[in-house]
Amino acid sequence: MYKAGGEDGRDDLNYQYKECDMSAVLPSGPGRPSSRFCVNMALWRAVVSVAAAVLGATSGAAAQIVCTGRWDTTPGMNGGLGGPYGAYAAAAMPSGDVVVGGSFGLAGGVSALNVAMYHPGTGTWSAMGAGVGGPNVEVKALCVLPDGDVIAGGDFTIPADGIVRWDHHTNQWMPMGVVGGGFRHVRALLTLPDGSVIAAGNFQSIDGVAVNAVARWTPQTGTWSGWGSAVDASIGWALALAPNGDVILNSAGGLFRLAGATNTWTRIPEGFGQVFAVTVLSDGDIVIGGLTGGSNSAPYRLDAGSGVWTQMGSAQGTLGDIVSTRDGTIYAMSTEGAWHLGSTYTALMRWNAAAGIWESMQLGIQASNPSTEIGALAVLPNGDLFCGGVFASAGGVPISNAAIWTKRPACAADFNCSTQVDVQDILDFLGAWFAGHSSADLNGDGLNAQDIFDFLATWFAGC
Repeated sequence: MYKAGGEDGRDDLNYQYKECDMSAVLPSGPGRPSSRFCVNMALWRAVVSVAAAVLGATSGAAAQIVCTGRWDTTPGMNGGLGGPYGAYAAAAMPSGDVVVGGSFGLAGGVSALNVAMYHPGTGTWSAMGAGVGGPNVEVKALCVLPDGDVIAGGDFTIPADGIVRWDHHTNQWMPMGVVGGGFRHVRALLTLPDGSVIAAGNFQSIDGVAVNAVARWTPQTGTWSGWGSAVDASIGWALALAPNGDVILNSAGGLFRLAGATNTWTRIPEGFGQVFAVTVLSDGDIVIGGLTGGSNSAPYRLDAGSGVWTQMGSAQGTLGDIVSTRDGTIYAMSTEGAWHLGSTYTALMRWNAAAGIWESMQLGIQASNPSTEIGALAVLPNGDLFCGGVFASAGGVPISNAAIWTKRPACAADFNCSTQVDVQDILDFLGAWFAGHSSADLNGDGLNAQDIFDFLATWFAGC
């Protein structure tokens, strides 16, 4: 590693030393101007390897590649989602903002009628137009369209009955037809890659078109139609998109798969009682949960290759929502009260694949009412998990109905989220950087030597 200039940015040594692979800038600090370096990566790796071995032996701690996780309780502060209940649905915007629906009148102190948007970048809430209203309102489903508009479904009558679209240009909600028959509830929404939307719930018609609990909206025509054939849906509870483009429907009539090429629903054998939630993993495996029967209501996983279902650990409770993140982590949220994990009660749990058990996260989420339905999860573009529902605390911190589980440290210098800035943070950062993990990309321009210098400057500055 060689110094190659100063504030003027000249890289003189890049020409003198042919072995320099890239340049980087050491940010300025108290009494120190910024300096540009050229870096010999082979030499750098050798130096870091020796230092890591020595410091690792000294610290006595094994390096971790990423932060194990922590609770960001900002969404639930300042009143969080207030009255009369909480959140029942959430959807992530491409920008990283989160749309949240449910039964509430306030969001972070801002007046918002049953639907609102949370902005993680600023930690603030904003109303989405005049919201949706009516007697006993419950927004049960949300999805985001490719153009940035949002569709909301549930039990409401204003500005339309059951399903509406938010125009992000005008900040207004617009009708998309009347949901009729049954209880007139839309319980699940799914945006397909072509921009069309699938709606499922307890209804027999939508916008005057007869359907059987499942309908498809086509953006080119703005119209609804029945979708697929040979499905006994009765009530559609949940929808998920498989990596190969198949749509998975979880309904009172069973679990179904629709292959786009055939436009026909086929039943997936399961027989686990009432199933309310479904997610599809990156390898095509399907995970379901709900009230699967008996004293153990743990989720089940279907192996895409063998077609064999496997029970996932042991837990007591009713699962209301389940999601998987890009790194393969599976999270499940209860729909009534809290999961019973041995002696621990929590409304949110995480699957520990190595140990084959469900676990709470740093005291987890505590339900505020054991008979209240909760369960709104959304994976954000940066991998964070937004959690909404009806709960009174997260990680032991009193809040109201909203929180974010993140694997990003509160302070960049505390890379492993240990709450202490020490040598282990350097080791863990370097381990992540050499492993090519995205958590080491501090400046968002891809992994390069500059990230190392930025982290060292941050580490010396402390928290």
